[in-house]
Amino acid sequence: MLSKKIALRYRSVLRLKGPDSLNLLQGLVTPNILKKTSAYGYALDVRGRILFDFFFHSLQGSSRGDDVRWDF
Repeated sequence: MLSKKIALRYRSVLRLKGPDSLNLLQGLVTPNILKKTSAYGYALDVRGRILFDFFFHSLQGSSRGDDVRWDF
């Protein structure tokens, strides 16, 4: 496991909080994030075209779906 952090200047992190945050993301992405604590996938537009790739992480210590990070 790596202990060194690397800054990726071309990536961003979006943090969503709230009871419906996972349901909001589920409608926008390719993996089924309702059953996972982390995932890699693609964000889609309304036509189903890929906008960008992302990493999804549910934060430790938060109740499932209350606090998520979306790294894109």
